[in-house]
Amino acid sequence: MRDWDRPPFKPKSRPNASADYLIIRRRLAYALDAWQRSILLLDVMRQRGEQYREYSAQTAPHVLN
Repeated sequence: MRDWDRPPFKPKSRPNASADYLIIRRRLAYALDAWQRSILLLDVMRQRGEQYREYSAQTAPHVLN
């Protein structure tokens, strides 16, 4: 076989393809979990800010009256 007839590289067989798939799947699951937790954190911070604004808008009676 001549050099120009050969493919540029020979694909290697991958005996651990299922292990690679599991690693990718776990990383995607971790990324999804981190994204969901960050959304939940932002929602909690928004609620906390709304509660603080409502509390600070209330008028308090004077202590000496």
